[in-house]
Amino acid sequence: MFYALPTGANTVVATAYWTYPGTPQQAVGWFTAHPPKGNWGIGRGSTNGVPDELTFGWPGSALLQSRATDVSFAAYRGATLMRVEAEDTWRPAHPAAATVPTGVTRLVVTASRRSSPAPLPSWSPVTVTDPGLVARTVPLVDALPTAPVGVFSCPADFGAEITVDFYRGSGADAASPVAVAVDTLTGCQRSTLSVRGGSQQVALEGAGPQTLALLKLSFPPLSG
Repeated sequence: MFYALPTGANTVVATAYWTYPGTPQQAVGWFTAHPPKGNWGIGRGSTNGVPDELTFGWPGSALLQSRATDVSFAAYRGATLMRVEAEDTWRPAHPAAATVPTGVTRLVVTASRRSSPAPLPSWSPVTVTDPGLVARTVPLVDALPTAPVGVFSCPADFGAEITVDFYRGSGADAASPVAVAVDTLTGCQRSTLSVRGGSQQVALEGAGPQTLALLKLSFPPLSG
């Protein structure tokens, strides 16, 4: 038997049942000795000290946030019944409108700390007009996957972040940025992108460290 169903806005679960001609302990032993290819580890469960569950996981990707398969084992008519459940959670697509408009010629990078008196970089703020650096920064932001969905345990967030303002043209058009990216450098390291006249604060994967490295900028030690 096999069936699949969505369990949330971004998650689908597929479940199937098989039998194994042996005891549950033998089935657990076989799966432990022959784990699925590419998995990053095995989680184990037991009842009254007897192993009866294995969980396999795979690294996420730009499309799939998480991938896991859970196998439960139970004695059944002299054999073993196995319930195999695969769960995938995918990321929302990067909105087509959440991209930096074309024609950007200038970046202004500003560092800040939301909740710490620790020093800021001496370069902040800095204006970047080098065409090559500008041309490489824009696609870096545009290519970011959307941020993972759900609740996560993250490292300590010391409030360090950078704001990148994207400007283009001259005169009135250059008076305000056409897009603004805010990158947190600690915690879960996320980004938000706001586009003038378009998408606002779209949650994306973080690009702060890559942006700093690309622009050859550094940040004081990221601690409390």
